[in-house]
Order: sequence, then C-alpha cells, then structure tokens
Amino acid sequence: MKKTIITFSIIMIFCLSNILFGAYIITTPAQGEKWGKTGIHVIKWINLGDKTDKINLYLYDKTGRNKIMIIAKEIKNTGEYYCNFNVFNKVPDGEYKILMVSPKGQILGNSKLFKIFEIKRGHKIIPVVENKLKIKTPALKIKIKQGKTINLKWESKEKLPMNFLIELFDTNKIRKIRTITKLLPPAVGLSLKPVLRNNFNYNWVVPADIPAGKYYIKISVPDKNIHTFSPMILINPNENHHMHKREKIIK
Repeated sequence: MKKTIITFSIIMIFCLSNILFGAYIITTPAQGEKWGKTGIHVIKWINLGDKTDKINLYLYDKTGRNKIMIIAKEIKNTGEYYCNFNVFNKVPDGEYKILMVSPKGQILGNSKLFKIFEIKRGHKIIPVVENKLKIKTPALKIKIKQGKTINLKWESKEKLPMNFLIELFDTNKIRKIRTITKLLPPAVGLSLKPVLRNNFNYNWVVPADIPAGKYYIKISVPDKNIHTFSPMILINPNENHHMHKREKIIK
C-alpha cells in the first residue's frame, strides 16, 4: 500500500512539474487547420509555467515521432513566430504536427494535427472556424485621432464568457502592432461563474504614440481558433490620408 502511494505521489509530482515548469500549448495551427505550402503562416503558443528565453520549432509527421524539417532555431520566446513565405515549399502534402523544443532538447509542447498542401489555382482555403465572431461597431471604415475613443461592439454565434484578446494589426492584417487589452473571465477558484453571452463591448482610447496610418483591430478567443478583424481604421488621417466623404469620422 505504501509503495502504491509513493509511486502515485512521484507521478503527481512529475505531472505538476511539467505543468509548472516549461509546459506550453501551441494554439495555432489548430486541429484540422489547412496551410498552403507558400504563404505567410503564424505559429502561436502560450506558456503554463516558467518561460525559457529561446525555443526551437520543428515540423514532425502526424505520429509526432519523425522530424521532417527545422522551422526555426534559437528564436525568442515571444508567443508567436511568422514563418518564411516558402518554408513549407518542399514538404509533401499531408498531416503534420509542430513541436516546440528547448535549446537543451526538452520537448515543451506540440500542436494538434494540421494539413499542409499545394494550393491550386482557384482553390480557396476556408478557415476551421469562420464568422463565429462578428464586429458590429465600427461597421464601416473609420478615421480617428489619437486620444479619441473607439467603441468596439462584437457578437458571437455561441454563448461565450468574457475571455477575449484585442490587438492592433498593420494594414496587411499580418504584423501585430500591439496588444490593446485582455478581457479575462473570473479567476480560477472564485465562486463566481463566468457569465455566458453573445454580445460584448469595449471602449479603446487611441494612444498618442501610435503613428498615423492604416490599421485593423483583431478580436480573438485565446483558447479557441476564433477571431475576427474590424473594418479599416485610419489613425490621425489628416496627416497623410484622404477618405471619401461618406466615410464615418469620429471627432
């Protein structure tokens, strides 16, 4: 009996140590996601414990046992990595996993199965989830000056807790400029249960240090493959941008 208890305790300590020290979850690519062999793809992850400064990313076959290629070595552990345009160009069509490994060779995390394939002319890649979030306000392209407030309103097809990541992206919807805010549900352990609903809102005061230019706001659910982009937002457009008279102006 004592031997069983000791063995169980050792297993629990091992599992907890993995969670607390260096455990990672790769959120993108998501289960069943399709990536073309050429194109801009982003790998995203979150850490559940201590954060190592550098990580390696490898592509493995669907079993997770055979390494196919090195995606990136000794990169900064920022939570995301933008792959080179042709990085998967020579990879055969099929299902794969991405493994995150520490510089010392410790496996930190792995992605779900996703597909890499040759995009043929006329073929459209449909995301795993589409239109589960929709931004209601602003509904059209807007222009605004630094220091003014944008009232963001969005809705979801399914009822969700207040658990969103709001970010500002460049004009190509590729490079993240900054995190606007994280809207989190009640902390684990509280008696309060997250309120589930379909409609949400957030007021964002545009910081003074954001340069004039064209941007998009991205709203996503951190633990799901769900996101949406706002219409174009022109910040301080009077400096170097002109818009059609019908476009809405926030003063």
